[in-house]
Amino acid sequence: AIVGSLFTIAVLFRRVSREMAVRRSSEDALQRAQVHLERLALVAERTTNSVVVADSAGCVEWVNRGFTILTGYEAGEVMGRKPGGLLQGKDTDPRVIESMRRAMSEERGFDVEILNYRKDGTPYWAQIKVDPVKDAEGRVTRYVGVSVDITRKREIAEKLGRDEAFLNGIYNGVELGISILDVVENGGFRYAGINAAQERKNGWRQDEIRGRLLSELVDVMGRDEIELKRERFSRCVETGESLAFEQESGPVAARRMW
Repeated sequence: AIVGSLFTIAVLFRRVSREMAVRRSSEDALQRAQVHLERLALVAERTTNSVVVADSAGCVEWVNRGFTILTGYEAGEVMGRKPGGLLQGKDTDPRVIESMRRAMSEERGFDVEILNYRKDGTPYWAQIKVDPVKDAEGRVTRYVGVSVDITRKREIAEKLGRDEAFLNGIYNGVELGISILDVVENGGFRYAGINAAQERKNGWRQDEIRGRLLSELVDVMGRDEIELKRERFSRCVETGESLAFEQESGPVAARRMW
């Protein structure tokens, strides 16, 4: 009986020891996870980007200080609400809104550029990246969104677009023939393009000129014209000065012109 009791005690002791070891392991893992979460929270709080944590329905659970700075809304004003209802306005593209709604209904992330509005009504452009957070069973429990103010970037891009359209209008609208060449290795020249007037005047086609070296265009210009152009272009590059000259030009197998 004593042996049996000792055996039982030994079994219980081993069982308790294993349970305590598992508990300590779990507690250690929990502690490590807690430290990791605290670090992530610190990063999210300190970043200048806007960070939003929402539940599986898309309602706000937490925002960082960057969100308040970007939108003008304090945390207490947005808790339990959907960000879109606060930030989207009359000029927000409905196609972008629909793409975000569709992504969330399919429980996947998205990355978009969208026109939003601050609390005071000021519009701003934001790049928003949202990712779902899933549990061990693969169910979406939360969404984490990071927003960056890209208003200045959009303004620059739009200005460049307007400037490009203006310059293209001049480039293709004038009656003066224009050729653009890049200087390449070994003193060569490559045609980047010609305008419509140059096509009309010389009978050249854009597709037979663009991207080709001057030295390769014997079939288009003729050897003598190529050599004269090469000599004069080289002098322009060497001196850094503008050159004006007259030269017979045109397609090889057609009427020449000055």
